[in-house]
Amino acid sequence: MVNIIETNRFKFFNVDENIVIFTYQDDLEKLNLNLDKIAKNTQNTWQPNRNQKEIDKNTLQGKIVEELFIDLIEYQNCQNDNMRQLSYTAYDQFRTDLFKKHAPFDGLIYEKNNPNIALVKQKITETILASHYGMLTDDTIEFCRANNVYLVEIKSSKIPNNIYLSKSCNLRKYTSHQALINHLRQLDLFKYPKFNRKNGDIIHNTCDYLAWIKNNIISMSQKSDSEIIDAEINSSLDIYTRIFINDKVTTDDGKKVFIGYLLGYVLGYQFYENLKIMNFPSKKSSKAIYVTYPISNTTSFNRLFDDKRLW
Repeated sequence: MVNIIETNRFKFFNVDENIVIFTYQDDLEKLNLNLDKIAKNTQNTWQPNRNQKEIDKNTLQGKIVEELFIDLIEYQNCQNDNMRQLSYTAYDQFRTDLFKKHAPFDGLIYEKNNPNIALVKQKITETILASHYGMLTDDTIEFCRANNVYLVEIKSSKIPNNIYLSKSCNLRKYTSHQALINHLRQLDLFKYPKFNRKNGDIIHNTCDYLAWIKNNIISMSQKSDSEIIDAEINSSLDIYTRIFINDKVTTDDGKKVFIGYLLGYVLGYQFYENLKIMNFPSKKSSKAIYVTYPISNTTSFNRLFDDKRLW
């Protein structure tokens, strides 16, 4: 019997240490997500041919998974008064650029009683306003960390078709979710590297990437591999997660369901403990460059509140 728990706006249940969180798709219309402003100003990087319809769809998916994440934080806060209380603030809630610049992260996580959160937001705002594109400096990232405020990126991904096709089972059943999660846990979390994210036609692995940096970035030309990796870590955000989306389920009475699978998180520096640079086979992102980390090695969400690496 699945123990289904209600958060403020969603429902969820656990599959081992993984979380399946869901709602009816009709209920998503009640969320105020600033989608028009965000999508209109979304920057195209290595996907210059994305049309507005695709941008809108990607933006909606990304903002919904952020709301799922927020609800899980708030739910956990209510479970134990003696447990550390965390707050998550979306960048969109305090940005001052009228949504006209790139958003360099999704949100901030910090303890509720953190006295420096206003200073951190001010520092972030000043840095982004001074940047034409909307980038954070290493100094600003370190300022956040020094004040125990952590920068978060929440990736959203549709479940790959080959995983759907590999299991012809009923996704309303617990065992079906379990089988699907087992396949998803064989995939990776990913982030962009610091120095180059769009020359995937000539950079295909870690050696290619490090060589390109030494040949093309003047400040890094005489640096060792470990010094380059240190520079990468300094520019990384602090917490990365990836929520997989399943929007193909319909109830017996015809209601469409939106399901997110949260399988864990990784700290930014962990991507560089065994640096793996790669390209994805998709034609749409064939020139993109990614740093990857196995989802199978991530930390489960319920550890976030007592993760001694952060708190």
